Amino acid sequence: MPTLRITLIDPPEEFAPYGKIHHKMQLKKGFLQPVEPNVYETSFELVDGVPKGEIVHYHGDKRRFIYIQWLGSHGQMFRRIKLLFEHFMDSDAERYEVSIAGTMKDGSPACSTAKVIP
Repeated sequence: MPTLRITLIDPPEEFAPYGKIHHKMQLKKGFLQPVEPNVYETSFELVDGVPKGEIVHYHGDKRRFIYIQWLGSHGQMFRRIKLLFEHFMDSDAERYEVSIAGTMKDGSPACSTAKVIP
C-alpha cells in the first residue's frame, strides 16, 4: 500500500471575511488532520494501477484526486484544493512526496487544481 506525504507551502493563516483559517484533507467520510503544520501523511490502495481508498475522490471521467478543504474561523468550508493523482503518480512507487502551493498569486488560499511545486 503506497504512502503519501503532502506539504502545503506557505498557506495563509487568515482570509477575509473568514478570519483565522485552517485546512483539512477531505475523506469520503470525515476528515484527516495534518500530522504537523501543513503536512498530511496517509496511504491509499492501488488496484490494477488505480488509486482507491478513503482519501480518493473521482470524476465521471475516471480521474482520481484528493481534496484539501479550507475552513473559516467558524468551521465553514469556503474553498478546496484538488490534487490530481496524475500530477504526482508516475510509477508504482511505495512512497510519494508532493509539495503544493498553499497560496494563490493574489495571496488568497489556494483553490481549484493544485499547483505542484517541484
